[in-house]
Amino acid sequence: MTQGATVQVLLLGPIELRVGGRQVPVSPLERALVALLALTPARTVSTTAIVDALWGDHPPQSARTRVQALVSGVRRKLAGSADALATRAPGYALVAQIDNVLFGRLLDVGRGCVAARDAERACAAFDEAMNLWRGPALGGVDAPYAGVARATLSEAQLLAVEEHAEAQLACGQHAALTPSLVEFVATHPFRERSRGQLMVALYRSGRQSEAIAVYRAGRDLLNREMGVEPCPQLQELYQCILVHDPCVASASHRGLPGLR
Repeated sequence: MTQGATVQVLLLGPIELRVGGRQVPVSPLERALVALLALTPARTVSTTAIVDALWGDHPPQSARTRVQALVSGVRRKLAGSADALATRAPGYALVAQIDNVLFGRLLDVGRGCVAARDAERACAAFDEAMNLWRGPALGGVDAPYAGVARATLSEAQLLAVEEHAEAQLACGQHAALTPSLVEFVATHPFRERSRGQLMVALYRSGRQSEAIAVYRAGRDLLNREMGVEPCPQLQELYQCILVHDPCVASASHRGLPGLR
C-alpha cells in the first residue's frame, strides 16, 4: 500500500472502506464507527457521542476503552494512511473522500443548472449523483444511530429522484421516464410531486386518460388513508390536463403546478 493513499468511505449502499482504491475488510463495530465518523467528515465526534451512537442506552462498562481499541484497529488497517483517522479532543475525526459528500455536490451542480435553465447539464449532474447509490444507505450497520441516519439519507435520495425527473421532463424525456415514474409512484404513493410528474409524463405521451386516472387514484388514497385532498398544485395540474392546457405539453415550461 502506498504511503498516504487516498481513503474513501462509501455510505450510499453497503458500507465500504477503501484505501488506494482497494476495499479494506472491517469488523461490524469498526464499520459502524467508520460510517458514524464519515457522516460528519473532518468534524470531531466526541468519545461520549461515539459510545451513545454505537451502544445506545446499554453501553458496556468498558465502552470508552473499546472505542479506543476500535480506532486503533481501523488505523492499523489504514496502514500508511492512518492519519486520516485523527485524534482530536474530545474524540476523533475522519478525513476522507465520502460518496455522500460527492452526492451533495453533484446535486448542487444540477440545481444550479436548473436555475440557469440548462436542463441537459442538470440531467447529466443528477445522473452522476444517482449512480453513486449502490443500495439502501448504511448497509451492514446495525448500531442504534443507523436508523435515523439511514432515513435521512434515504429522504435525500427520494428528493434527488424527483429533482432528476423534473430535469428529465424539461429535456423532453417523458416517454423514457414514464416506466420508472410508474414504479416510483407505486412504491411511494403519498409523494405528490412525483405523482404530478407521472401525470405530466403520461399526458405528454398522449395518454391523457391514464394521467387522469393517476390523479384520481392518488386523491382516493389520500381521502381514504388521511382524510385530505391532494395539494393545491396537484389539483391545479389535474384541471390543466382536463382542459388540455398547452403549458402542460411544453417541456420548456418552468412553472407547472405540482412540479415545484
